[in-house]
Amino acid sequence: MTKFFILGFCLCGCKTEINIRSSCGYLIKYKYGHNWRNVKRKPRFGKNAAHWKGGLAYDQGYISVYSPNHPKKANKRYIRQHRLVYEQHYNCCLLPYTDIHHINGDKTDNRIENLQAINRSNHLKIHNKIRREKRFNFNEEEV
Repeated sequence: MTKFFILGFCLCGCKTEINIRSSCGYLIKYKYGHNWRNVKRKPRFGKNAAHWKGGLAYDQGYISVYSPNHPKKANKRYIRQHRLVYEQHYNCCLLPYTDIHHINGDKTDNRIENLQAINRSNHLKIHNKIRREKRFNFNEEEV
């Protein structure tokens, strides 16, 4: 029995002729050593990503906004929305050690009236005081 070889071209773009069927009948797309990574593709982040949700992400209760050109972006080109709202309203650039405190405690309420710029040590003092009050009120109700 004679084997017939069907010739085709490598899909990496090198224009090399290859047998497009293996001896077992499987389809071959690339010459050995060539692969799909050489093919130019669209970037898979931002609007071209498979799981694009309009540029909003939720992380630890906060809303993050897709902003690839922001100088203080966190991982994956996102910045927390409350920082962005504060910077745009006051036309400033927040320093890395500056925290934004949500006055009413709701992490998703990013109205400018609810945001307060504060340094990290004072921010921790405020939240530790709130935690102590909650713990004290909880123990008081048990008695």
